[in-house]
Amino acid sequence: MSGFNSQSTPKAKRIHQCDECLRVIEVGETYIRNSGMWDGDFYSVAAHLDCYEASQKLQYDPSDEWVPLHDMRWEHEDVKAIYEKLVANKREFPKKMKVSK
Repeated sequence: MSGFNSQSTPKAKRIHQCDECLRVIEVGETYIRNSGMWDGDFYSVAAHLDCYEASQKLQYDPSDEWVPLHDMRWEHEDVKAIYEKLVANKREFPKKMKVSK
């Protein structure tokens, strides 16, 4: 499995959706942007700094594909508690933003 990855921490110039908690990244907020190619597919991921950090700590098998916080196995109390703490501090989506789930 070959690929490449680029990571940056820009300040949001517009609202984005966090790919970890599915909440809004506000204009002016610093966030993680991962972009690259994996198995021939391009990707670009945006995440709150705390969501990205939590996701990295909770990945069950680093050799597997990335699993966002909102898709992790809920039977593990550590995942549920961390996710609920993160999303409790985030605002809801504006009506114009599409939400997948």
